[in-house]
Amino acid sequence: FPAFASTVIGVFGDSFLNTVDLKCYFEFSLPTKSALSGARTGIFTSVATFFNASYIECNSSPTLDSYFSTDATSVWWSNPLLFRESAVRFKVTTNSKDFTDYASLQFIPIQSVVSIFPTSGVIRGGTSVTVTGSNFLNPFDDDSATTSTSSLLCKFGNFATSVVVATFVSPTTVICVAPKHHSGSSDALVSLEVAVNGKVFSQNGIKFLYHEEIVLEKLYPSFGPADGGTIITVKLDDNEKALRTIPIAAHYDSSGAATQYDLVFGVHVTRGIPLAGNQVRDSYELELNAPNTINFQFTDPTVAAHSHVLCRFNGTFVVEASPVSVDSISCVTPPSNGFGGMVTVELSSNGGVDWTDDELIFTYNPKQYSEAIQISPSHGPKRGGTLIRVSNLAGVFDRSDPSPLLNTGAMCRMYGVVSYASDVAADGTW
Repeated sequence: FPAFASTVIGVFGDSFLNTVDLKCYFEFSLPTKSALSGARTGIFTSVATFFNASYIECNSSPTLDSYFSTDATSVWWSNPLLFRESAVRFKVTTNSKDFTDYASLQFIPIQSVVSIFPTSGVIRGGTSVTVTGSNFLNPFDDDSATTSTSSLLCKFGNFATSVVVATFVSPTTVICVAPKHHSGSSDALVSLEVAVNGKVFSQNGIKFLYHEEIVLEKLYPSFGPADGGTIITVKLDDNEKALRTIPIAAHYDSSGAATQYDLVFGVHVTRGIPLAGNQVRDSYELELNAPNTINFQFTDPTVAAHSHVLCRFNGTFVVEASPVSVDSISCVTPPSNGFGGMVTVELSSNGGVDWTDDELIFTYNPKQYSEAIQISPSHGPKRGGTLIRVSNLAGVFDRSDPSPLLNTGAMCRMYGVVSYASDVAADGTW
């Protein structure tokens, strides 16, 4: 239990009695080289709370505040002798006369959380979060510990369902998987805290942001040269995002038939939606603009502070992305293998830990523009209006290619003025 923070201690046993004299006794001795010069011993008594004949809780535990400074800069705060050589014995009485046998306990340094990565994830949970800090303990140093009874925990917010078992990596690192966000919460920005004894959590206030699932709608342009360098814009799909991620809770009549739905979007609940397909869908879409939903918006200051947006091509090559608008980002295509073809495009909002479930398609052209491209005529009047024929583009814009993505959006640019092009032959003539 923490040396400088009193905590509730659960006690399992048998034949406990619910009496006014139900108490816990702690006897402890400290290292001889103490801050107060000399050996120190102490006795601490705590009132206990009776639950049943096999379980009670000691309402408080002894602390070392009176013997050692709680200043984090003091030598005793971090000195391992304080914890390794301190001895704590513990016993219980129900009548202040007779006591149980002694059990041994141990003081532990207070754990702290310094940083987490990533700092955001989707409201459905499942994001693996690496927590960096100090004084984390391996629960499996205790031979009786199991995964289901681990005392090393992470807590995302203040709900009972927000506590998950953590995986010990080192005294400075643990990993925990974010649980589903509590739909009744009005705050998507929660504190992530760690407990090493299953009871007392850190209080450092490092924030984790829950947001709605990101669903991709389209990208533009959808094709470009094989040597990369194309700036593409990826747009999110608001409507599908709502339809795919909002859980529906049904109400039932006495016969067991569903009569209406409650729609839950992020933290927002619309109750009593009639059982009708179109009305349900319309209600989903209306709630997209509700003021108290957890919308993922690239330009929102809170989202921006907890996001690291990336694009991934073909499941392997990752590049940085930049916000363009509330629901759009841009990224630059990397070089392809030179043969061209279709690749998948995914998005991550939390530094590559989670990626979108759906994918968009970008097509690399197998050939590049070169001096072999020909135009005819090569000149015309200053007033403009000359129809120019561009040829030798086979393989760059080619009607014979089965991909429809290669045959849309062709443009010509002259002195910064852009005009759309029309194909006139299957050999790549525009």
